[in-house]
Amino acid sequence: MTNLILESEILNNVLENKSITRQEIIDIYQNSIKNSNDLFLTAQNLRIKNKNNSVTFSKKAFFNIVNLCKDTCSYCTYKAEPGEEKISLMSKQQIKELLQLAKKYKCKKIPRST
Repeated sequence: MTNLILESEILNNVLENKSITRQEIIDIYQNSIKNSNDLFLTAQNLRIKNKNNSVTFSKKAFFNIVNLCKDTCSYCTYKAEPGEEKISLMSKQQIKELLQLAKKYKCKKIPRST
């Protein structure tokens, strides 16, 4: 249970681990467009409650050797299609420099391109 009391009954229910409906989720979103403070306070409270003040991240090096890709992720702004001017290719020197940085910062996972 939290000491935080919000104007939104729905967000108070979230803080109390009560189930909320799909419509209530939509309401939270629509209300956050006008004023997101309560939503951010709820998120902060849940993070502190469940994860304390820790922040985690994954150390990895991502080598975008070429920005051609067979995937069609709708959110991607980096990908280029064959024939487009924005096609880019990393030089051998750029790859070596990125690899040195990855080693310097002890990146352990270097994912492979699909």
